[in-house]
Amino acid sequence: MYAFIILLMLMSACGVQNQADTTAKPGSSYADSTCAMCVSRNCGLEISRCTEDVGCASFLLCLGSCPLNGSGDANLACEQACQEQVPATSASLVLTVAQCRTKGKGALCFECGREALPGDRTQLLLNQSCGESLKTTECMRCEENRCCKSKEGCDTSPSCSALRKCSRDCEKSADQDRCIAGCNVMYRDGRVALEQHIACTVANCQRNCSVPSLCESCLISECPDPWVDAHESLQYFEMNDCVLACNNYTANTNEKCISDVCCKLDASNNCATNPEGWRLSNNLIACAQVRCRNSCSNGI
Repeated sequence: MYAFIILLMLMSACGVQNQADTTAKPGSSYADSTCAMCVSRNCGLEISRCTEDVGCASFLLCLGSCPLNGSGDANLACEQACQEQVPATSASLVLTVAQCRTKGKGALCFECGREALPGDRTQLLLNQSCGESLKTTECMRCEENRCCKSKEGCDTSPSCSALRKCSRDCEKSADQDRCIAGCNVMYRDGRVALEQHIACTVANCQRNCSVPSLCESCLISECPDPWVDAHESLQYFEMNDCVLACNNYTANTNEKCISDVCCKLDASNNCATNPEGWRLSNNLIACAQVRCRNSCSNGI
């Protein structure tokens, strides 16, 4: 989590010196920033590989000593000066770190002040550009600070607003699952807008509003693109609803329920009932099997 801070300690102990000329004051350097901490979490693999190379590790040390810009990220001129010192043999590793920071999972870090890249649906959902909320409760403040656009999308949609109220009213029901399922059918047109807003708050407000499952936390971190793709599709949610309903059966009948009801197979063994929902589910499952096998051992 604190890879940049730990790296600075290790590099100093090993005698590797920073050659960049910076005027950063204690506490104002990139290594000490919340932006660096977030990037370390989201780009841990890329940074770990970088630290194993002397040239790339020296770049990280140099970057960590850079002062912050007005948005909370490293000063661009200082970062460019650090890049100029990178030997050719380390350039590809440094580029990999840079791409993760600016275009990959690191670009989702709200703490760095980056805005979503045009056309990038993952960033547009998870890295919304919002003003400062005046709400007093932590959850509502985080919701408006981090998920203002998806909140507005639901607030201005009559079907989404109705679905949200209906779902909240289900908290009083003896059978909440059946009650919510009924709400989803009744206000079907508002499902995607509500689920997108929920997805944003789950991803960005875990400490403030709710704690997602270990599996969901891993999917957000390791499989952001297929996760967002799924959360933008009504067909995915309807497939998911059907599979969950089938889980009430025993193992053998559960599989038959899914194949016969949720995804009737055609002559080519393709899903005829809901091909898009099946495709999105399989994409997410494929990523989970590779990157979140332990976290999602009990299913997505």
